[in-house]
Amino acid sequence: MGVIGHRILRQHRSVWSLIMLALVGVIFALGVVNLLVIVLRSLDTPPDVIPGQLQYLSTFDAYNEQWTVFQGQVKAEILDDELRITSDAPNEGAFSELSRAFRDFDLSVNVRWEKIAGEADQAGILFRYKDLSNYYMFKIRSDGAYRVEIMKDGQVEALSQWQISSRILTAPGAVNQLRVVGHAFIFQFSVNDTPLPLCLKGNDKRSTWNGLSSGQCISDGGRTREQIVENSFEFGQIALGAVAGDAGLVVAFDNVVILGPRPQ
Repeated sequence: MGVIGHRILRQHRSVWSLIMLALVGVIFALGVVNLLVIVLRSLDTPPDVIPGQLQYLSTFDAYNEQWTVFQGQVKAEILDDELRITSDAPNEGAFSELSRAFRDFDLSVNVRWEKIAGEADQAGILFRYKDLSNYYMFKIRSDGAYRVEIMKDGQVEALSQWQISSRILTAPGAVNQLRVVGHAFIFQFSVNDTPLPLCLKGNDKRSTWNGLSSGQCISDGGRTREQIVENSFEFGQIALGAVAGDAGLVVAFDNVVILGPRPQ
């Protein structure tokens, strides 16, 4: 092989060497990016908690800047050591979120019907809240019913449909203590220290009770459950909210306590 042939071979080798170096560089850069993503996600994910350990406490008499407040026809404000949601518009509501994320939690809050507009008023807890289109919610209604739902990608679905419980107080001024326990992807719900039965859809199209106050679940093989297993959201914020059936609803929240959940 002549001198020219050797030069061509050396040029080809140089080109391939550059290509290999470039590929190694790209792979290294992708590895660094993936590592950064993992680190950032780990920083964003709430830490593990000790069962029974206090994570958060608020009586709305201090450090209230952690909660969102706003004015208008529908408003969230902190007055007289309470978080109040007011709706002067029918079928409109609002919520105030806490500027902290939680993964595992045992949350309780007192909910007071300060002013009831009708039997369709709602109040409750949003949990594992990501944004307006992604969260879970446990809520009660002014006729004594309760429901658990998921909002995912802007579509709402009842995980356990409305059902009346005699434990829910409905008179103006009445206070109900709501409790949600979330451990990994398992959730339990209580009102006034009473666990609530849940009617899931199972293999059926939707959650279905045999009437609003029967206590008899039709879907999921006719069984009621003590907990929901749902894995859409691993962690998220907590929020407190209310929706008016008719204009003139005022709901007051107080004594928010969040503990590390005990093994279920």
